[in-house]
Amino acid sequence: MSKYLTVHIPGERSFHTEATEKARKKLVKEIEAHHENVQKLKEAQDKIKNSNIEDLSAEEIFDGAANGRFLHGLYKRTLQLHDMVDEFSKLHNKDRNAELHRAIDEEVALKKKIRDGLTEIGFVEEELLQAHRGRVDQFALVHPGVIALRQKIQALRGVEPITAGDRRLVRLELEKLVARHTVTA
Repeated sequence: MSKYLTVHIPGERSFHTEATEKARKKLVKEIEAHHENVQKLKEAQDKIKNSNIEDLSAEEIFDGAANGRFLHGLYKRTLQLHDMVDEFSKLHNKDRNAELHRAIDEEVALKKKIRDGLTEIGFVEEELLQAHRGRVDQFALVHPGVIALRQKIQALRGVEPITAGDRRLVRLELEKLVARHTVTA
């Protein structure tokens, strides 16, 4: 049961802006507090399971961390955290996209710098054969800086969805909990 209650903590990235990093820290703090409550639930359930029934008080069973209200609250909080992680994912992808555009701009600038360097040493495009112009244009592609930037661009392309886990399973477990505690007349 507690495996559905755990929420994945989003990782820190170097390209996060200050606002995104602030949102991530707040989210991590809330997820860690949630995980502490999940741990309390697990400890309470283990205590009840491994204890003699005569030694347990009514408060431990009905008012403690092992009761249905506490578990229901944890499932609701898990769903709220899923929504918060989805919002953070949007911020993360916005920062990722900005970093991608910065890397593309760096690549273009470095290629231009290499091309200007070739011009300084005597490269004149009009004096080359047509077949050789393509090879000279590709000269920048073997530069280690350009290769590193191209790899970075390739890694940043697309969308990186950050998820908190499987929301559908948490919702299914919550529905099971409600169905188990619903009394029909």
